[in-house]
Parts: sequence; C-alpha cells; structure tokens
Amino acid sequence: MKKILILAYDFPPYVSVGGLRPYAWHKYFRKFGLEPIVVTRQWDPVRQNALDYIAPSEFSTVITEETQWGIVVKAPYKPTVSNRLLLKYGASRFKLLRKTLTFLTECLQFVLPIGPKRPIYLAAKAFLLQNQVDFIIATGEPFILFKYAKDLSQTFNIPWIADYRDPWRNGLQQDLLRRTTGFFEPRILKHAAMVSTVSEWVKKRIFLHSADKPTLIIPNGFDADSVALVDSVAASNDLTFTFVGSFYPWHPLEAFIREMCRFMHENPNLPILMQFIGTNQNSLIKDSIQRYGEEVKNQFIIVDKIPNPQVLVKLRSSQCLVLFNYYENAGTKIYDYLAMKRKILFCFSEDPEADERMKNYYTSTWKEESGNLRPQQALLEKYKVGIIVPNAAALNSKLNELGEEFLRLGQLNCIGQDVSVFSRESQTGQLAEGILDFHNPQKKSNE
Repeated sequence: MKKILILAYDFPPYVSVGGLRPYAWHKYFRKFGLEPIVVTRQWDPVRQNALDYIAPSEFSTVITEETQWGIVVKAPYKPTVSNRLLLKYGASRFKLLRKTLTFLTECLQFVLPIGPKRPIYLAAKAFLLQNQVDFIIATGEPFILFKYAKDLSQTFNIPWIADYRDPWRNGLQQDLLRRTTGFFEPRILKHAAMVSTVSEWVKKRIFLHSADKPTLIIPNGFDADSVALVDSVAASNDLTFTFVGSFYPWHPLEAFIREMCRFMHENPNLPILMQFIGTNQNSLIKDSIQRYGEEVKNQFIIVDKIPNPQVLVKLRSSQCLVLFNYYENAGTKIYDYLAMKRKILFCFSEDPEADERMKNYYTSTWKEESGNLRPQQALLEKYKVGIIVPNAAALNSKLNELGEEFLRLGQLNCIGQDVSVFSRESQTGQLAEGILDFHNPQKKSNE
C-alpha cells in the first residue's frame, strides 16, 4: 500500500472547518489504497474559544499516535512573542506591537528557519529520515505548509500535492500579510506535482500559478458516520433556526437580524428561536439584537465554538437552517446542512445591498468572471431543500410562511433527496484515485 504524508495544521481535537478535510483523509485513505501519516501540531483545547489557537501545547516533544486509521504525528507548539503578549495581557493591550511582530514572523518564516509552525516541518523531516513514503500532501491555509512540503519533497525526492481549501491571494481584497506572503505562491507551487482544491471558484484563483499542473476538484462534504449518529435526533418543539460558522463582509447579517426580530415581534405566540453557533461576529450579533430586538433578545442563542459532533446534534434538532450567499463558492457548511434533511433558508439570491458589498470585497469583477453562477442555489434547488429568499424585503413573508406551516403541522417538513455523493468518504476516494492514477507509470504508458 502506498504511503502518504499529510501536513495539516488544523486537525481534531481543535474545532475548525479546516480540520475536517484532512481528518477525512486520515479516516478513509486506507480504504482506497493509501496509508495516511498526518503531521499536525498538538492541540490542547481547554478554553473552547479563539485562544486555543495560540495556547502553548502541554508537551514540548513530538507525540506519535497510532489510530485505527493510521498514524498521527503531533508537533509541539510554542506561541510567538506576539501571542504570548495576547495570552498574558489580553486583546486590548500592545495591539500595534503584536500586529507588527506577527507580520514580521509570518513573512520571515518563508525565508528563515523560524515561526511557530516550523515544528511541523521538523517532525515531518524526522519521520521521513526513518520511514519511506510515496507522496506528500499539504492542505492550506496556513500556506507555509506548502513551503514545508516543497522543502521535504526536494530533500527526500518525494512528489508533493498542494491542496487549496481557499485561495492564497487571487481575487479577494486581502490584508497586507496575505498580499506579501502571496509573493511566494508561484515560486513554491511550481515545484508541486499536482494540485487539488475544493471548487472551480478556487481553481480559477490559483490557475495563473498552476496552469501546467494536473488539478483535481474535490469538494468538501459531510462525514456520513457522524451524520448517522444524529439521524435519530428529533427536531425541536420550538421553531428553531440555526446558523453555524463564519460571517463574511458581504453577508447581510444586520438585515437578517432585523427581519428575524420583526418576525418574532409579529408572532408572539410562536415559540421562535434563532441560534448562532461558532461565529466570528458575536459582538456584532449582540449589538444588532439590542438595536432591533431588545424585547425578544431571549429568543436569540449565541454559542461559542463546539466540537463537530455537538454541532451536528444542534443542526439536526433544528427546524430550519440558515445559509448566506457565498456567490461563486459553495462553501463548506452546505454539505452538513444537506445531510441534516432540514429545510434551508437561503439569504439572499439577488439582494442589491449584499451584491454591492460583494463587489467591493472582490478586486475582480466576480459577476463577469463567474457568468453569475450560484452553486449553493443550484444544490438547494437540485436536492429540493432550499427556501430561496431573493432579498431582505422578501424575508419577512418567507418567515411568515414557515411560521404558518409550523403552526399547522407542528414542524417544518423537508423531503430531501439522497446526498450520499457528498460524503467525505466518497470525496476522499476520488482524491485517492486521482493521486494513484497520476503517479501510475503503467497507466500513463497505456494512455
């Protein structure tokens, strides 16, 4: 069986969407002819908040674990000076100093042997000195892992694969750090044997640097085993709406909260709940609730990041899931949403205010480039689970329709279709097949 070394910064037990993709590789690669060895950092989540990302690891030495699916090598983590200041003094002090130090570290790690992520490279190198592998794959971001994969590839003569979950720099308005480190993207990527990514949207934004590279489109998905564990969870007796994940600058969050508050005010006898889970805008959400819904604030629930199994329970126990427009990109959460067999409220398909913010966020003309594609909307319509809301003005009537259905039936009915094609096991199988086919000399000679 061929062996593949996986460089992944985010990985369970750390709670992040980015960690689910390499976790699926670890879990399923063996079924498809690849023996996985994951090299990640040690995660000791004790705060269950953003500080877990910068907290020092409990152990200062490499930990190697053998799981039922493969090997996991965990490198120690020591915070940077900037992050040590944050942990000790909080977010309100030394802001400029911390930003300056972070910028310097993140840039210089591409040319000097420094940085808090370097122990991953050292742990991988130590493993390769003692063990032979056939492939290396690095998933980004952080994109410094691409450099580590390139260096390991050149040292040990092993082909490496660049897996993009998001673009590095193309097409989006990004901060100075992303634009500066993006200088290294084409110089690193030219050494990759092949590229994999999650969508055509991302592929377009790396194409200039990978035009001569074989590229696999492997979408994100849902973990069928985890979904099966919550399949028997009943929907809430309340009319519960749930949103999970991050908000982006173009999302009409304030308009959504305003209309949700209006819906609550107009239907005092309906047991309406709106819960936000693991967002990056809790303060903004609280401010909006205070502005539009002080009287109904107890009907809003804000939950910090929680492990994915708990997220799935909350999704499955909801009556309706809220999804915001990601335009050209399908995103990640839509696949978990589809697997829950719940109605999905899509906001918004053609809202002028949101569209304008989206155009301001992109440095390119996204409508002209994409041909006005909407992969999320296409999926929702194909699998018959979406409630497509065109704009903020139409949201109230859509909510009232749902309220009437809930009063009439005691629940929101959803007759979805089979979405097993989006299981992470299926997606991992496609990735493994692509890797093995590309590196199969006999098959190449027959083509």
